[in-house]
Amino acid sequence: MEVSKGKEFVFTWTIENFSFCIQSCQNWFESPPLIARNMENSRWIILLYPRGIIDENYISVYLKHVDGNLSGQKISFEFQLIGFNDSVRRDVHLCQKNVLQGFPLFLLRDAIGMNKRNRDFYLPHDTFRLRCRLWYSGTEIVEYGQCSAKTLMGVERLCLVWDLQEFSTLRADLKKTLPFTSSSACPLVSMSLFWTYKIYFTDELTVEIAVKTAVNTVCSCKISNVAIEGKTIPLIETEKYFYLRDDVQIWSLPPLFSKRHLMTRKDAYLSNGTLSLKCEFTFSTGYLTHGTLETYNGPKIFHSVGEDFHNVNCPNFVKAESMNELKNDLEFLYTKNINCDVNLRIESEHQIQEKIR
Repeated sequence: MEVSKGKEFVFTWTIENFSFCIQSCQNWFESPPLIARNMENSRWIILLYPRGIIDENYISVYLKHVDGNLSGQKISFEFQLIGFNDSVRRDVHLCQKNVLQGFPLFLLRDAIGMNKRNRDFYLPHDTFRLRCRLWYSGTEIVEYGQCSAKTLMGVERLCLVWDLQEFSTLRADLKKTLPFTSSSACPLVSMSLFWTYKIYFTDELTVEIAVKTAVNTVCSCKISNVAIEGKTIPLIETEKYFYLRDDVQIWSLPPLFSKRHLMTRKDAYLSNGTLSLKCEFTFSTGYLTHGTLETYNGPKIFHSVGEDFHNVNCPNFVKAESMNELKNDLEFLYTKNINCDVNLRIESEHQIQEKIR
């Protein structure tokens, strides 16, 4: 029986600050280009829709062939979500599709973010890792390649404490407004606070934030009460996606609390009649870094579908025993006499040698 020779290529895409990607249905962004050199130098990109292409409750993902002669070869591919400690979410998707297709319902967003446990496991430190595997169908895979890339979403943070004196006597028809100092990246204009009348003869404390942005942005807001002795009481945490517009957009937050609730707990919320609110804002600023980190072509250094990479005796690939301790990594490179393209900047050469020994 004649053995048909196959080829395989694995691409791992890491996205940091994933929750601050484009957050609107049918909006997408693309990966850095990946070049499968062992597949006729074919060029590919991944299109990722964080809020889906047909349903915003799902993450959609597509593979696009950009350039390169595939010589009529039929290529299969698959996507996998890589979680904490390089574990693979096997139940997401392991079926195969022909090239130039994708998966509009690749992953249910709630499956990775509905509770803290899932989020910490599948989005550790708000990092999304996607693995794409391409291969020529054949009875024996003889050529392998891999590359990795990283996209870092830029994020700006703003934190302030707003002291509202004599707050218990604030009239219902009076609005308190705090203007923000403008900067090149900050889209916030002002923050207003006032009582709004509701049913059952009670008022609710309402917050409105004026936003004017020069780019599409995701903005999150967390407000806490700084109580007596510095104790913090969480009040609200929410986020909103803003489109680019010339005019000012008003973001109305859910009520913080009712006046009745405040009066029953004024000893906890108020200090000498002053309400102190800690306001934390985070907003996206687009790509901060975006590019390919490393590539590899040579002998097989990874298992089949769904399995983690493992170390083998290969001169083109180095994996340190400990990935968490800088000292061990540096000592490994030093003793093995492996050249590294990372520039180390230290106070003196003698100092680093003493620390490694």
